Amino acid sequence: MDVPSFASREFPPKYVPLGDVFVVILWQCSESPPATSDQSSRPKEREKGQENSPSPLAVIYWREHTNLAVASLPHSMFSQYEWVELLSLHWSQSDRESFPPFGDWTKSPEWMLSEETTLLERINTLQQQKLSTSEEIDQQIHRLSQDFTHAALAANQGPRRLLTAQNDELVEEVKSVFAEIGFTVEVVDELLDASLPKREYLRLRLPNDISWEAIEVRGYGKSAGKTSDLYRLGRFANLFQQEKGRPPDKQIYVVNGQLDIRNPSHRQEPLASAEEDIEVFSKNNGVVISTTDLFRVLQTLDKLDVAGVRDSIINTVGRSAIPVL
Repeated sequence: MDVPSFASREFPPKYVPLGDVFVVILWQCSESPPATSDQSSRPKEREKGQENSPSPLAVIYWREHTNLAVASLPHSMFSQYEWVELLSLHWSQSDRESFPPFGDWTKSPEWMLSEETTLLERINTLQQQKLSTSEEIDQQIHRLSQDFTHAALAANQGPRRLLTAQNDELVEEVKSVFAEIGFTVEVVDELLDASLPKREYLRLRLPNDISWEAIEVRGYGKSAGKTSDLYRLGRFANLFQQEKGRPPDKQIYVVNGQLDIRNPSHRQEPLASAEEDIEVFSKNNGVVISTTDLFRVLQTLDKLDVAGVRDSIINTVGRSAIPVL
């Protein structure tokens, strides 16, 4: 029995990744290969201490996703022809045109029976269909990947700023969310004379409703909100009363806190250690809302009871309890 035939039958090829190069070991042994009719095909004895150290007899170095490969044949003490045949048979699995299965004449249509020919044609047809389907799926994946990239960019420049932004960008997204759930929202700086004292960022009300809510929006890198913001809102409520002749019906503190922690899942809830201050704030009909809750409202807006979300914002005091899925 020749060594390659024994190797290919008893020891399937081993694929060993090495970066983007795969090493295909056609036969690795720890003992001498089986004897052949040609006694010269026996390998030399290994050095002492190496008897059980596996070593390849033939190796292919193959770069993934390409047709580039280099084969290393065994020492000339082995018959080279059988190894070339084995290598060609291995390569023919991925490139039949360049490496036809010349070694097995029974696989040639010239010497096949009708049943074999029919089955082979069906196999070739299915392989072609598989290739066409694979190409079509690859094209679909490519198109969807492009769409996903554009959608992600739009989200980063839009609603996801609820989780990443501060100042005017954050105010813009908070305004957008409240408008989405049915409130009429006004930017206070656009309503009042610039010479007047600083006021809250936003005011909102329901359409055809005279009640108003004052909203303060804040984003912080390290903290999860500041209690001083609650007292600032109280001052804004007094200015609102001087302007309108009555206090606002609601004070809303919206916080995007701990921006330095990049993953919002790992951030604390707003004013996590200031329960007493939140309790005092609630007595002035105040509510604290995290921008993570507002983002979750947008995520499932088409499935939410929007009226229920509005009612929760209007009626809840203390910590927000916006119903999200």
